[in-house]
Amino acid sequence: GGNAAVTLENAATLTGRLENVAELAINSGAAWTMVGDGQVGHLAMNGGTVQFGGPGEYVSLSLGSLEGNGTFAMAVDFANGQADFLDIVGNASGEHTLRVTSSGHELAGDQDVHMVHSGSGDAHFSLDGGPVDVGAYAYDLVRKGPGNDWYLDFSKRVISPGTQSVMALANATPTIWYGEQTTLRGRLGEVRRNGAQAGSWVRTYGNRYNVSNSAGAAYQQQQQGISFGTDTALPIGDGNWLVGVTAGYSKSDLNLVRGSSATVDSYHIGAYTTWADPITGYYFDGVVRLNRFDNNAEVRLSDGGKAKGDYQNLGVGTSLEFGRHIAWSNGYFVEPYAQVAGLVVEGKDYTLDNGMRAEGGRTHSLQAKAGTTVGRTFGTADGGMIQPYLRVAAVHEFADGNQVKVNGITFSNNLSGTRGEAGIGVAAAWADKWSGHAEFDYSNGSKLEQPWGVNLGVRYTW
Repeated sequence: GGNAAVTLENAATLTGRLENVAELAINSGAAWTMVGDGQVGHLAMNGGTVQFGGPGEYVSLSLGSLEGNGTFAMAVDFANGQADFLDIVGNASGEHTLRVTSSGHELAGDQDVHMVHSGSGDAHFSLDGGPVDVGAYAYDLVRKGPGNDWYLDFSKRVISPGTQSVMALANATPTIWYGEQTTLRGRLGEVRRNGAQAGSWVRTYGNRYNVSNSAGAAYQQQQQGISFGTDTALPIGDGNWLVGVTAGYSKSDLNLVRGSSATVDSYHIGAYTTWADPITGYYFDGVVRLNRFDNNAEVRLSDGGKAKGDYQNLGVGTSLEFGRHIAWSNGYFVEPYAQVAGLVVEGKDYTLDNGMRAEGGRTHSLQAKAGTTVGRTFGTADGGMIQPYLRVAAVHEFADGNQVKVNGITFSNNLSGTRGEAGIGVAAAWADKWSGHAEFDYSNGSKLEQPWGVNLGVRYTW
C-alpha cells in the first residue's frame, strides 16, 4: 500500500520491476531495464534511457505522465507482428527518441506498427538513427490520429541501406569491367610505331564513379588496379596482326548511404588481337575477358549495428574497336574510332547475417562508343617520339533491365543512357624498344559521372 519516488542518475543502472513507484527520474546517462510489463505514475527524463526487456521479450510500459527528454529502447518482431509499447495515460511533453532494433526480415503484412500512445500533451517522438531498417525498406515514425499516437508508418517507407548495398554491388560490375578495359590507346598506348612486334606491357589505373539515385541506388565507387599482358605477331595474314594474353586485378570501394560500404575484388584473364595497317592507318582491336568478382557488403543499420554478406560470381565480356589513324602535315593527326562492348555477369543468391535474402539476376551491359583523338607527334634527337593528344567521345548504354530481389521484392538497376567522355594524354617512345603512355579522363551523364580517371602504362617490344 505504500509508494516511492526513485531517481537514477550519473550512469546508474537498474534491472528489475518497479511497483508502487509514484515518481521516477532517469537522468545523466542512467538506464532502467524492464524485466516485464511495468507501470509508473510520473516519469521525468533528462538524458536517461528505458530499455524495454531483453532480447526476444516484448513488454509494455504504462505511465501516468511523461516529461523531459530521453530514449526508449524498444524492439519489434516484424515477421510476427510483436512490438514493445509505450502507453501514457495522461499528459506527455518533451522531446524523446525511440531506439528501435532493425531487422533483415519483412513486416508481417502491410499494417502500421503502433509504438506510442499518449492521452494529451505536445510530446514529440523521433527515431534514433533515422528510419528503422525492416528488410527491404526503412520506415519512419509518424504521428497519427486526433491524439498523440505514433506509428512506424508503412506508407512512409524508403529503400533500406541493406537493399541499396545489394543493388549497388550488382550495379558496380559493369563500371569495374569498363574501368579495366578502356580503349586500345588507353590499354596499349601508341602501338603503330614498331608495327606488329612482339612485346609485353603493364598498366596501372584508378577511377572514381558517382552513381545517382536514378540508376537505382546512389553510391560512390573508387577503383584501382593493374593489368599486364604479352603478345606476339601472327605468322599468317598481312604481317600486321598481334595476338596476346592478359591478366590483372582491381579493387573497388563503394561508399553508400548512412556509412554503409562494400568492396569488390576483381580478377581477370583474357585474350586480345590487334591489327594495324601502317599504310592506310586503319586498325582493329578485339578483347575477350573472364572476370571473377569477390563481393563484400557491410551495412550500417539504423540501430547502430552492422550486417555483413559476401558472395562470388563470374562475368564474361568482349570489346571490339575499329578506327583509323590519319596523319596530317607537321606531325598532326586525327584518329576517329568506334567501339562496341558487352558484358554478362552471373546472378547469385546470398543472405546477409541479419536475415536479409538477396537474389541477384544476371547483370547485362551493352555499350556503343564513338569518338576521335587529335594530337601531334614530335620526334626526339635519339629517334624516339612524344605524342600529346586530346580525346572526346560519346557513349550510350543500352541495357536497362537489370533486376535484383530483396526478400522476394524486385528492384531495378538501370545505367542506360548517354554520356560524354573527354581525355587528355601523352604517348612516348624511347630507346627503340620502350614506349609508355599516360592519360587523364573525365565523363558525365544523367546517371553516371566519372570525375576523374588516371591510366599509366609502359610497353617493351623485342
